[in-house]
Amino acid sequence: MCGWRHGTSELWPIPHKRKSAWTAKATKSLSENMSSCGARAISPGPASVKQEVTTFREGFPDVRITIEQIIAEGDSVAFRFVLRGTHLGTFAGFPPTGKENVLTGADFIRISNGKMVEMWSIQETLSWAQGLGFKLSS
Repeated sequence: MCGWRHGTSELWPIPHKRKSAWTAKATKSLSENMSSCGARAISPGPASVKQEVTTFREGFPDVRITIEQIIAEGDSVAFRFVLRGTHLGTFAGFPPTGKENVLTGADFIRISNGKMVEMWSIQETLSWAQGLGFKLSS
Protein backbone atom coordinates (compact mmCIF):
# COMPACT_ATOMS: atom_id res chain seq x y z
CA MET A 1 0.00 0.00 0.00
CA CYS A 2 1.38 3.42 -0.95
CA GLY A 3 0.82 6.59 1.01
CA TRP A 4 2.72 5.96 4.25
CA ARG A 5 3.16 9.21 6.20
CA HIS A 6 6.10 9.85 8.49
CA GLY A 7 8.14 12.59 10.10
CA THR A 8 10.81 14.34 8.07
CA SER A 9 13.53 13.05 10.42
CA GLU A 10 12.86 9.56 9.05
CA LEU A 11 13.83 10.79 5.56
CA TRP A 12 17.34 11.96 6.48
CA PRO A 13 19.01 8.52 6.07
CA ILE A 14 17.75 8.12 2.46
CA PRO A 15 20.41 10.31 0.77
CA HIS A 16 23.14 8.51 2.72
CA LYS A 17 21.78 5.10 1.68
CA ARG A 18 21.75 6.25 -1.96
CA LYS A 19 25.31 7.55 -1.58
CA SER A 20 26.51 4.22 -0.14
CA ALA A 21 25.06 2.32 -3.12
CA TRP A 22 27.34 4.34 -5.44
CA THR A 23 30.46 4.60 -3.30
CA ALA A 24 30.68 1.45 -1.19
CA LYS A 25 29.60 -1.19 -3.69
CA ALA A 26 26.48 -1.58 -1.55
CA THR A 27 24.11 -2.20 -4.45
CA LYS A 28 22.08 -4.56 -2.25
CA SER A 29 20.75 -1.44 -0.52
CA LEU A 30 19.11 -0.40 -3.80
CA SER A 31 16.74 -3.38 -3.68
CA GLU A 32 16.04 -2.77 -0.01
CA ASN A 33 15.33 0.94 -0.49
CA MET A 34 13.56 1.11 -3.88
CA SER A 35 9.95 0.28 -4.59
CA SER A 36 7.81 -0.17 -7.68
CA CYS A 37 4.75 1.08 -5.78
CA GLY A 38 2.89 4.00 -7.30
CA ALA A 39 2.27 5.43 -10.72
CA ARG A 40 5.56 7.33 -10.87
CA ALA A 41 7.83 4.57 -9.65
CA ILE A 42 11.56 4.80 -10.12
CA SER A 43 12.17 3.51 -13.59
CA PRO A 44 13.47 1.15 -14.75
CA GLY A 45 13.76 -0.40 -11.27
CA PRO A 46 16.37 -1.75 -8.86
CA ALA A 47 17.97 -4.26 -11.27
CA SER A 48 18.67 -1.66 -13.95
CA VAL A 49 19.91 0.85 -11.38
CA LYS A 50 22.29 -1.81 -9.99
CA GLN A 51 23.65 -2.32 -13.52
CA GLU A 52 24.06 1.46 -13.94
CA VAL A 53 25.99 1.67 -10.65
CA THR A 54 28.18 -1.32 -11.59
CA THR A 55 29.00 0.17 -15.01
CA PHE A 56 29.76 3.54 -13.45
CA ARG A 57 32.08 2.00 -10.85
CA GLU A 58 33.99 0.17 -13.60
CA GLY A 59 34.85 3.56 -15.09
CA PHE A 60 35.33 5.34 -11.75
CA PRO A 61 36.30 2.73 -9.13
CA ASP A 62 37.27 5.33 -6.52
CA VAL A 63 34.04 7.36 -6.73
CA ARG A 64 33.38 9.59 -3.72
CA ILE A 65 30.24 11.57 -3.00
CA THR A 66 29.86 14.48 -0.63
CA ILE A 67 26.34 15.44 0.38
CA GLU A 68 26.33 19.23 0.61
CA GLN A 69 22.77 19.84 1.84
CA ILE A 70 19.66 17.84 2.75
CA ILE A 71 16.12 19.24 2.91
CA ALA A 72 13.16 17.08 3.92
CA GLU A 73 9.47 17.94 3.93
CA GLY A 74 6.40 15.73 4.03
CA ASP A 75 7.19 12.52 2.12
CA SER A 76 10.09 14.01 0.13
CA VAL A 77 13.79 14.60 0.60
CA ALA A 78 16.14 16.64 -1.59
CA PHE A 79 19.90 16.78 -1.47
CA ARG A 80 22.75 18.50 -3.29
CA PHE A 81 25.88 16.47 -3.95
CA VAL A 82 29.38 16.61 -5.37
CA LEU A 83 30.63 13.38 -6.96
CA ARG A 84 34.35 12.88 -7.62
CA GLY A 85 36.10 9.97 -9.25
CA THR A 86 39.20 9.09 -11.23
CA HIS A 87 38.42 7.95 -14.79
CA LEU A 88 40.31 4.63 -14.72
CA GLY A 89 38.10 2.46 -16.93
CA THR A 90 36.11 2.86 -20.13
CA PHE A 91 32.87 4.72 -19.47
CA ALA A 92 30.16 5.64 -21.99
CA GLY A 93 32.56 4.72 -24.79
CA PHE A 94 35.30 7.04 -23.54
CA PRO A 95 38.69 5.40 -22.80
CA PRO A 96 40.24 6.11 -19.38
CA THR A 97 41.88 9.50 -18.96
CA GLY A 98 43.41 8.84 -15.53
CA LYS A 99 42.06 12.24 -14.47
CA GLU A 100 39.72 13.11 -11.64
CA ASN A 101 36.31 14.19 -12.84
CA VAL A 102 33.75 16.15 -10.80
CA LEU A 103 29.97 16.11 -11.17
CA THR A 104 27.61 18.32 -9.19
CA GLY A 105 23.89 17.78 -8.92
CA ALA A 106 20.78 17.40 -6.83
CA ASP A 107 18.33 14.54 -6.30
CA PHE A 108 14.70 14.86 -5.25
CA ILE A 109 13.22 11.66 -3.83
CA ARG A 110 9.68 10.78 -2.74
CA ILE A 111 9.32 8.06 -0.12
CA SER A 112 6.42 5.68 0.46
CA ASN A 113 6.41 2.83 2.97
CA GLY A 114 10.04 3.63 3.76
CA LYS A 115 11.21 3.12 0.16
CA MET A 116 12.13 5.41 -2.72
CA VAL A 117 9.22 5.47 -5.18
CA GLU A 118 10.05 8.51 -7.27
CA MET A 119 13.29 10.31 -8.03
CA TRP A 120 14.20 13.34 -10.05
CA SER A 121 17.87 14.12 -10.59
CA ILE A 122 19.58 17.12 -12.12
CA GLN A 123 23.31 17.24 -12.87
CA GLU A 124 25.80 19.56 -14.50
CA THR A 125 26.85 17.10 -17.18
CA LEU A 126 28.57 19.30 -19.77
CA SER A 127 31.80 19.74 -17.81
CA TRP A 128 31.54 16.07 -16.75
CA ALA A 129 31.39 14.96 -20.40
CA GLN A 130 34.22 17.32 -21.34
CA GLY A 131 36.33 15.74 -18.58
CA LEU A 132 35.76 12.40 -20.31
CA GLY A 133 37.01 13.81 -23.60
CA PHE A 134 33.77 15.01 -25.20
CA LYS A 135 34.47 17.86 -27.62
CA LEU A 136 31.96 20.53 -28.63
CA SER A 137 32.02 21.43 -32.30
CA SER A 138 30.98 24.80 -33.64
